[in-house]
Amino acid sequence: MRKILTAFILIGLVGSLSSFGNLADPQRLGATLEAAPTADGAEVTARMTIRRCLPFVALAHRWAPDFPDLDPALVMSVAAQESACYQWADDGHSVGLMQVRATGWTHPDEKKLIQPALNVYWGEYILSHAIANQEHNPGHEVRRALAAYNCGWESVQADRCLPFGGFTYADRVLGFWLPRMQLAFREHCRGPGADKAHWIWACNEWGYGGRNGAWRIAYGHQVAE
Repeated sequence: MRKILTAFILIGLVGSLSSFGNLADPQRLGATLEAAPTADGAEVTARMTIRRCLPFVALAHRWAPDFPDLDPALVMSVAAQESACYQWADDGHSVGLMQVRATGWTHPDEKKLIQPALNVYWGEYILSHAIANQEHNPGHEVRRALAAYNCGWESVQADRCLPFGGFTYADRVLGFWLPRMQLAFREHCRGPGADKAHWIWACNEWGYGGRNGAWRIAYGHQVAE
């Protein structure tokens, strides 16, 4: 299976995000975010959420042998949307960073499932299988998989998702969280702590630490360094 290389070019699927400019241009996006008013509550909250998420990159690295095709920035973007990266989040139905539900068929019970390491494992398991199930839609599989992760593909097709679910959820992950998470990865790869094993993996294997902050952008293409 080829690597699922999610990034700014995917945001073109969303279509309603022109207020952030050309999201395929990381320098322009970075300048846009830097110029955002510090009083913008949404941006302040997003930065706080991302700071909570970054330590859990170590768990994405832990499970990389099982899910080598999942971009860790995408995994952390899902966690940001699902739980704001509060590891003990519990809405009464789903639990943990990735808000996974204990179904009884393969998942452990909720007491075990809320543990961050297991939670990220099962979240990645569900997401990777959702992507694999959409491989007949090249160029759209990540967006479709995210919609399915949120409310199930049958519900997506039958238009039974909640107003903020399904493709709306997918577009939030890809259009809001992913570009911000990727910029945070790039910045972390240039700063202290980048010598830890999980960051060496994220920075080198996934390209977030390349010269000029270059990283892979989508489906086998790579930004020139």
